[in-house]
Amino acid sequence: MVEKIILTEITRSDLVSEILIGVKELIKESNNHSIAEKEWLTTNEVLQLLKITSVTLWNYDQKGLTKPQKVGNRKRYRKSDILAILERKESRN
Repeated sequence: MVEKIILTEITRSDLVSEILIGVKELIKESNNHSIAEKEWLTTNEVLQLLKITSVTLWNYDQKGLTKPQKVGNRKRYRKSDILAILERKESRN
């Protein structure tokens, strides 16, 4: 059975905040700390998770907010680093 959710009188920022909290909880539930330290994300996964553009991710790389590791000719990002950024974004809202 499909659960229906009806939203009334909720601001866009409140909805985004609730979604971010839900995503964060799901990721924490699915991984314990040691697995999160060893798990790597692709550039596209990071873009989708943080809901940012590739230009913003490039800026994060240049500023040292993210520290991508090169695997061949591709970048990979440590999941724990991305979760920390997600938490900072969430706390600002």
